[in-house]
Amino acid sequence: MKSIGKVILLQGPVGPCFDKLHNSLLKQNIDCTRILFNAGDRLFCGNLQSAITFKGNLEDWSAWFETYLRKNSPSVVILFGGDRPIHTIARNLCEKSGVRVLCLEEGYFRPGFVTIEEGGNNANSPIAGQLPDFDEANVLESSNEERLLQISLNSFPNKCWYGFIYYFWRELFSLSEQRKLFHKHLNLFGQAIGWVKNFILWNLKKKKDQTLLQKLSRQEYHLVVLQLDADMQSCFQSNGWRKMDLIHETIQSFAHSETRNSNLVFKVHPLERGHYNHAKIIQKSAQSFGVEDRVWTIQTGSIGQWVKNSKGIITINSTSGFSAIFHGVPILLLGNAIYEHGHFVYKSDKETVFDLFWSVPLKATHLERMQYLNWVKEKACFEGDYYTQIGNKEISQKIIEIII
Repeated sequence: MKSIGKVILLQGPVGPCFDKLHNSLLKQNIDCTRILFNAGDRLFCGNLQSAITFKGNLEDWSAWFETYLRKNSPSVVILFGGDRPIHTIARNLCEKSGVRVLCLEEGYFRPGFVTIEEGGNNANSPIAGQLPDFDEANVLESSNEERLLQISLNSFPNKCWYGFIYYFWRELFSLSEQRKLFHKHLNLFGQAIGWVKNFILWNLKKKKDQTLLQKLSRQEYHLVVLQLDADMQSCFQSNGWRKMDLIHETIQSFAHSETRNSNLVFKVHPLERGHYNHAKIIQKSAQSFGVEDRVWTIQTGSIGQWVKNSKGIITINSTSGFSAIFHGVPILLLGNAIYEHGHFVYKSDKETVFDLFWSVPLKATHLERMQYLNWVKEKACFEGDYYTQIGNKEISQKIIEIII
């Protein structure tokens, strides 16, 4: 095996994924240290002998990590969620020091894929805004769907369970100064109520939403993809757009457009279902513009199903944009995203951003779209899953291949 320098692990996804990666690296005789930032990180770390707990706050982190890089000269730093404040600082310091950074993120293509890129993900991806050399011989390869489903089996319930344990432990046992390092702050009681509502809504709404999908598929509708308030991508790469602005201004433009026989559908993120009353907020806005009979809120269902049958999607910067590219659906992009290119998306200033979108044509050809998706998958995506045992093993193997 090629000799490599020290590897540093910062924060990973909730659950045991980074613990398994840590152990895999050590078993390969790779010098690896994990930096822990709170009690939740520590709970999912079984190798405390080769871990360091950072006990300072966000103001201390930059100076501490700069000194640590200088003293230890690592060859690779690995992290999940490049836009988290601690990770943004770490990425900038590593860039100045010439240290490789592997940034992990949820897969651009799901299920069964994760994203691993050098330097950043999403809008910070090294291939953001770029296109491949279009070649008729380069077509989208079909994936082994059965294998991908096996890799990601029970991924979502596992993610919810790990998230519950991680954040519960983090909130109860983290030091006071460490709370300033949290990339999102949660109220445990409020979250408990929210998740009970989430489960109830999923059971109550799934049949109703499926019936609505069948109805609207015979009509016309545009889809608005709502993202998590705590999503770092939508926080730091939004160009100032927030969810409430998106809801209000989309409905206002829709009401003033010529789409009298069309509908507008808002898709709630599954992790926020039950935590906020999106339907009430959306319906109130729709009533104020007199279009409440053509505006809908859905709580369940595959995002791909809803994208496929739509006339276009509107998003701040959701990775559902890749689904829209696949299905040949126009995209109105408000924030910054990896797929941000005039070949695929419509983007304009805030004053006129919506008004022309309701009747725009698709830009790219089928062949160009398929080649682009294949190129992104080859450059940035790998089989794996952060929340399943099989998926964790795939990720560890792939990262070891990359760093050596």
